[in-house]
Amino acid sequence: GVFLILLTVLLYDRSRRGAWGWMIASWLTGLLAPFANEAGLTLAGLVVLYEWAAPHLRSRRHLPLALTYLLGPALYLAVWLSWRESTSFGLLENLTQVEQLLQKVAYFAQGTTFPLQFATARLAILWGWSGWWALRLGVALSLIVLGLFYTRLAWWRCLGLACGWVALMVLPPLVALSAGYVDTAPRLLYSASAGVACLWAGAVVGLQPSAKSRWTVPATRLQDRTLVSSRRGAPALRVVALALILVPSLVFLRQRVALHELV
Repeated sequence: GVFLILLTVLLYDRSRRGAWGWMIASWLTGLLAPFANEAGLTLAGLVVLYEWAAPHLRSRRHLPLALTYLLGPALYLAVWLSWRESTSFGLLENLTQVEQLLQKVAYFAQGTTFPLQFATARLAILWGWSGWWALRLGVALSLIVLGLFYTRLAWWRCLGLACGWVALMVLPPLVALSAGYVDTAPRLLYSASAGVACLWAGAVVGLQPSAKSRWTVPATRLQDRTLVSSRRGAPALRVVALALILVPSLVFLRQRVALHELV
């Protein structure tokens, strides 16, 4: 399901250059996406969001094309409504359970703190904190770090695309699924993880000195030397940032593989 969602967006991006073959392929994958993953129901919103975040190629004629992606969710809902007549399942039942809704929000909020949640989890164990306090610390640290980088870059469209992607992908599980199911279904995080990756990718780009930064001033010789020196250090900063992302992931995978072998 996640593959179909990502493939639909990629094919749509290719079609924006005037290739109708790519658009037809994108429509076909967009029709299948809602049937493979709940997040596919918000695919039309994702395409519109992508259109908004790509100002260089933006055109008014693209927005009507983006709205055609509502056909897939409409077909899915039609099938679901016909199936629902023979069952007692209610789509919006879980919205009335506020406690479960907060549990689901907390579960998905952990993803935005990557890779800081590993550090906050250890601090919580050492200091005897509850899970809620650890989550609050991780979210607060993430917001501070991301805020500093995005303020420096002033890439608000990139920030909006990343945050909007996460919000759209977690909306169907928040509305339709129970907290017990969400807690035991890590597959629900896969589609939202693409937005989280974009969120932190923009922050890593902020480590590189940019001539387009809104903090740029007329350079003197001393500033030129400082800029050259900082550019030389940028690859090292990227390596450190990449290590901070990959090392916790590898540790997590090793732990999960060990648990799988025990079972």
